[in-house]
Amino acid sequence: MPLVERDDQLNVLGGLAERLPRGSVVLIGAEAGAGKSALLREFATRIPPTMAVRAGRCDDLATPASFAPLWDMVETLPTAVAKALSGRGGRVSAALTAALRRRPSVLILDDIHWADEATVDLIGHLSRRIDELPVLLCLSFRSDEVDRDHHLRRALGEIERAAVRIELPALTLHGVRSLAETAGVDAGVDIDRLYARSGGNAFFVTELLANPATEHSRAVSGAVLARVASLPQTTWRVLEAAALAPQGIPLDLLDDLGPDAADDADRAIERGLLEATATKLRCRHDLVRVALAEHIPPVRRRQVHQRLVDLLAPRAATTADVAQVASHAVSAGDSARAAAFSLRAAERAADDGAHREAVRHLVNALENRGHLTVQDTDRALETCAIEAYFTHALDLALDCALELRARAEDHAPAERGRRTAWCSRLAFYGGDGERAVALAEESIALFADGVDPLREAYARWWRASLLGAHEETRRLGDLTIARAKAAGELSIAAHVLVSADGSEDDTSGAAIDRLTEGLDLARRSGTDEQTARAYCNLAYLTVVDRRLDAADAWLAEGLDWTWAEDLTFWWDAMVDTRAMLRMFRGAWDDALDDCAQTIDGNRALRWQVCAASTRAAILLRRDARGASEALDFADATAGDAGPDGLFAAAVNAEAAWTSGADPSRALDQLGRQLSMGSPNPWLVGGVTFWLAKIDPDLVSPAMRARSPEPIALELRGDRRGAAEAWRSLGCRFESAVLDGLGDDPAALRRAFTELTAVGAAATLARLRRLAHARGIRAVPRGARTATAADPDGLTPRQLDVLALLGERLTDAQIARRLTISEKTAGHHVSAILARLGVGDRHEAGAHARARTAATPSATGHPRDPVS
Repeated sequence: MPLVERDDQLNVLGGLAERLPRGSVVLIGAEAGAGKSALLREFATRIPPTMAVRAGRCDDLATPASFAPLWDMVETLPTAVAKALSGRGGRVSAALTAALRRRPSVLILDDIHWADEATVDLIGHLSRRIDELPVLLCLSFRSDEVDRDHHLRRALGEIERAAVRIELPALTLHGVRSLAETAGVDAGVDIDRLYARSGGNAFFVTELLANPATEHSRAVSGAVLARVASLPQTTWRVLEAAALAPQGIPLDLLDDLGPDAADDADRAIERGLLEATATKLRCRHDLVRVALAEHIPPVRRRQVHQRLVDLLAPRAATTADVAQVASHAVSAGDSARAAAFSLRAAERAADDGAHREAVRHLVNALENRGHLTVQDTDRALETCAIEAYFTHALDLALDCALELRARAEDHAPAERGRRTAWCSRLAFYGGDGERAVALAEESIALFADGVDPLREAYARWWRASLLGAHEETRRLGDLTIARAKAAGELSIAAHVLVSADGSEDDTSGAAIDRLTEGLDLARRSGTDEQTARAYCNLAYLTVVDRRLDAADAWLAEGLDWTWAEDLTFWWDAMVDTRAMLRMFRGAWDDALDDCAQTIDGNRALRWQVCAASTRAAILLRRDARGASEALDFADATAGDAGPDGLFAAAVNAEAAWTSGADPSRALDQLGRQLSMGSPNPWLVGGVTFWLAKIDPDLVSPAMRARSPEPIALELRGDRRGAAEAWRSLGCRFESAVLDGLGDDPAALRRAFTELTAVGAAATLARLRRLAHARGIRAVPRGARTATAADPDGLTPRQLDVLALLGERLTDAQIARRLTISEKTAGHHVSAILARLGVGDRHEAGAHARARTAATPSATGHPRDPVS
């Protein structure tokens, strides 16, 4: 059936193809059945023969094969890519990238909401290099299924700004009528009722046109079953198998499904239920597959899965084959093959960087461990602990590590010590510091008395670092590094080196030197974890030390590397750090987006401390709704964050200055941290900055002695020099606050311009009150720039949200359109309501539409999707 009402979308795709060899990414989002796949199939037929067209789709499997869509197109890929896919030719991403450079091409990845993590990683890899590749990368997904917790959200958030977005709207009444005329339906069919029943969903329309008598509104089940009703009963054998195998059934296995199975397949194809590719038979559309699968009784379902296991297991050769058999075996309850194939699939998924899929396969294998050998069970537990750690499933990681430790009771002390030390690290990363210390002490006892001097020193260093004993940590660290280098254990030396924290024992750039040396050792030893930690800590320390340009560089490099390696745990940690960097840079809306990504994703509290404090600070400065709750959350994260808890202390001190309240909460937090050691001077300085403005006597002599230059200048009475020092670091908010506390008219104007630009309403209000108290009556209102340049004083991101409120979108719909979390969308809406002084989103939407009518470009989104 021909496409209708899709000319605009086809024209956009055609225009992007004409731009080749200039590369582009296009995101095609819509609900299920809207016609994403049909659009891409039609587009592929229009590509000239001078360009290569490769297409693959992701399948709705609980645990898909890594690089699943590439297996669909493997016959069209160069030998080097095929070898990489089979595990014999290096990294898949590098091989495919090299192949794509050879000639202009269109690469279609359909239904990526079901993509395995290796495919998601590949999408990110190609998207980041799209300017260098002669490729049009077409990505389709169900936009209504990619919520804030979906594993695709991270990739979309990174590539959305550089991508062209196409949304497929529902068909209009005219479009439904056109389809009906093309299908030649009876003139008596009520098109208006058909339109109402289908909601304009293209797939539902075609199904209801084929079976207009069905009474199932907006459901395809009745229409599909109506197609099946007149087919021979034997056809169900083929339909059942196809329905339970989303990735398809090899055509050469059809005869094994029963007598005349090929004829039954042809009948189903003629009825529009199935389709045949060059090598496989599968359902024409996933909605057809789901409708068929829903009508397979539970016992029969297990039997069909078992039949598929029996047919596919003997010929499972590729990664995709093994993952398919593992999935069917789990569903069939075939414990022996579920264990064996899940373990094989997990190991390949881990090698491919599909860590999340590896964990699922390993859990399936361990649930059937009765069919694994002792060695295979130990291997599965160890690998699951590592892979779960990489994917932030810290409870599962620790559970596996503890079980592995318990299974080592009859092992040598050195092996038991290694397993116990690993448990200590996982307990720490999971936020259980007390348990981490106890396990560290157990590992020390196991390594003692000459059992393993290197690992005894390593364990003692780890315990000292947990306890915050800086001098002991440094001494034992140096001892461990020396022994590790002598023994050729570079990963241990790297771990110690990349843990430099910028305390008073690591001044004058020594910490950065140790971190960069650790990064070099980690790379040389091929230790992904320590490489990731090095990037993370280099980014963090340069942000804390206000070396913002260096932080930008480390974050860019580290985020790119951890994403490419699918190291979610450390990628999240760097997004947490980036939130604070963006706040320091004045990009507050972007910072809030990072905060939402870190906080709303149910991450471990350890990796929320920067984001929690950043969000609290920005909402406080903007006098925005939720500021008090955000500050309470920042305090909660600070409790187990060690010296990083001083971020929350700084926000509490700022809150006290902003409101004129008592700073006791900040002083209590500061006192606790100083009693445990000497944190990084910049961490203490963040609190000192605000205490000095509340009452300089609150700043102790020790704090004064270790204050960084901008704060030291202010404490010595040189406010102008301090403001300039902050400005030279790129921290314009701090410099603006200092300018706003003086009496120089030019400095006051500059301060109010800077603070107005970022919407710091509460900070401005406090500075105005203080200026009036100093006798300054002509307080500047701030130049009309950035935020103020908008007649309503909205930021660019708030203008984006306002435009979508004008389209009557919900928070969830706004979140999907802008590729942000729903909670972030809600924060933006609340800020807009407060800024506009309106009571609800409906009034804000009416205001947006009035603005558009008066000035059409005033609220237009710079990347309006095609519709």
